[in-house]
Amino acid sequence: MNYFLALLGAGVIGVCVALEPTVNSGLGKIIGPKLATFHSLLVGLVAILVISLFNLGGFKDYKMIAKAPPYLWIGGLLGITIVYLGTRVPTVIGVASTVTVMVAVQMVTSIVIDSLGLFGATKVPVDSARIIGVILIIVAVKLIVR
Repeated sequence: MNYFLALLGAGVIGVCVALEPTVNSGLGKIIGPKLATFHSLLVGLVAILVISLFNLGGFKDYKMIAKAPPYLWIGGLLGITIVYLGTRVPTVIGVASTVTVMVAVQMVTSIVIDSLGLFGATKVPVDSARIIGVILIIVAVKLIVR
């Protein structure tokens, strides 16, 4: 994937991050947060199963899971947490506040992960531009979250 497509992909992720709690909280109001979480993850599971089945050998490398350190196995738990809280939080503070806080905390967390090279991430040193960026994001949180 080239740099431009990666930036485009990041933009798509941004749209999805804003839409996911919106649709999940809407569904949660109708069927409840736990069932909305279940439904969201079930749809995702079915989608990735279909994609993997059409991708020849889509599951052949799964046996390598045993070689991965156990802390890398928690993605599903993180996903459930994100989806479940995404059904609850926007109904209390709104979608814009939810996404703003999410992005701010993501940035701080990702800078820590980058600077320490955690979980196999490429080490990227903290510099003044990143610190200023985080400060600006915190200012945005103060302006948006009320």
